[in-house]
Parts: sequence; structure tokens; C-alpha cells
Amino acid sequence: HSSSRYMPDTIDLLAHDFGAIDRTMRPTQAEEETNGLICGLRSNYAPAVCRAIRRQYGITDDEFCSSLIDSPLVSSHNTGGKSGAIFLFSADKKYVVKSVSKPELCLLRGILKEWTKHVTTNINTLLPRVFGLYKVCLGSRSSDIVRLVITNNVFATNFEIQEIYDLKGSTAHRFVSPQQQKLLKQSNKKPVLKDMNWKCPISISNSRKLELLEQIKLDVSFLSQFYIMDYSLLVGIHFCTKENEISKIYDSSNDNNEQFGFRSEFQQDFGGLKSFEKI
Repeated sequence: HSSSRYMPDTIDLLAHDFGAIDRTMRPTQAEEETNGLICGLRSNYAPAVCRAIRRQYGITDDEFCSSLIDSPLVSSHNTGGKSGAIFLFSADKKYVVKSVSKPELCLLRGILKEWTKHVTTNINTLLPRVFGLYKVCLGSRSSDIVRLVITNNVFATNFEIQEIYDLKGSTAHRFVSPQQQKLLKQSNKKPVLKDMNWKCPISISNSRKLELLEQIKLDVSFLSQFYIMDYSLLVGIHFCTKENEISKIYDSSNDNNEQFGFRSEFQQDFGGLKSFEKI
């Protein structure tokens, strides 16, 4: 889907919607006193807000639930960097399910009103679109209570992402050595490379480059309002090795794959941007 098909509409939300918590599915105190902690959904944060964001991007409640429930979630085999967060993907590759700490959840809830405005008025934002905020119980211990955020998967494509880069625009401690990469691969983890590993420039049109840089500026300006500085640009690369695969990507008339729903202006080539140099 082209982003032009998802022009933002007015979102009719009330102030209390952003702080609302739905606990209707939570077990009663009597049930927990009898049976201990019960697995399942504990809290659904700002449900009306998350639903409104989903609708802005053409996602119905049925489609959202189907993606997350009909098939088991898929592990990424990678932890969330230094935080050790859990990363899971919906089987259809549309969504990322990530665990967050209580302080992180509180921060996101505190700026949710502004975040919602940003991601619904900047349809091509590179920031994650928050489609769900939940607290769930995964076991019988208090440590089994996990807070989750569900966002769009920036790597929603049928092509394999062969290299991943986490770019911060810095050179200090921004290199993953060959030895580190080897150890990660031996553990069945895909190395997430850093700035000093980046050796492969990607060539895109000047107009698309200007659009991308402008969107990055808008997103960074938004984050700076809340003194958020621990962010990076996540880049995934697929190398075309077969002639028919290269022809497919470079023939935009074949780009009719709509299984992933909304595509931003920077995802128009089967989920990404094609490089003029066939890397």
C-alpha cells in the first residue's frame, strides 16, 4: 500500500483516553488468593489511543488480533541489546512484540499524547508506531509479570535481512569485531553491526534522500523535546544475488505485494529502498 492511501484523519480522543487502563480481563483478588498468579492479560494501557493509531494505518481489530493470536509468536534469537529485552515477531512479520521496563513504560505513557500526534501526522515517520501497550503474566511468580509494547516491524518483507546495522552517528565503541560476530553466529544470533562496521554506501535518488533526511530531522526534533537521546537508525540490508530477484526489485511495476498493509514512502520497494548500485 502506498502511504498516500493512508492520509491521516482527525482522531477523536479525550484527555483521559491517554491515561486509561483496562483491567477487565484481570483475575480477581479472590481468584489469585485461591490459585496464585494466573497467566494472561493483566492491563491494557490506553486501548482507545492504540486502536486509533492502528486505524490510522488501516489495521482493524480483527486483523491485529489475528496476526498476534492465530499463530505462535516467533523469536528473533537476539536480545534487546544491553537491556536484555525480549523481542518477538508476529508470524506474518507485521508486528514486533518487545518487553519494556516499568520506567520505560511510564515514560512512554507520559508522552503518549504527543507521540500519537507525531506518528499520525507524520505518516512516514521512522519512529515506531505504538499499536498496543500491555502488562501480562507469563507464569506463577511475580517476576513473570512482563510489560509489552507492540509496534510495526520495520523489516516487514519477504526478503531475508542479511545484515543489520544500529547507527548512532558516533565512532566511540561502535564496532563489532569479527570474533564477536563469530560468537553471535555460533549462538544462532544475527550480529547487529555498528557505525564502524558500515562499509557499504547505499545509493538512492536525491529527492528520496532529501525526504529521508527531512523525516529524520523531524523525528529527532520530536525526541529532543523530551530529552530523549538514546536512539539510533536501524538499517537492514538484503543483497540481491540472483538475476531474477534483482529484476523483480528493480521493476517497480511488480511491487504489488500488499500482504504487509501500510508502506511508508521509504518502504515502497518490497519493504525498503532499492539501491541504484546493485550491492
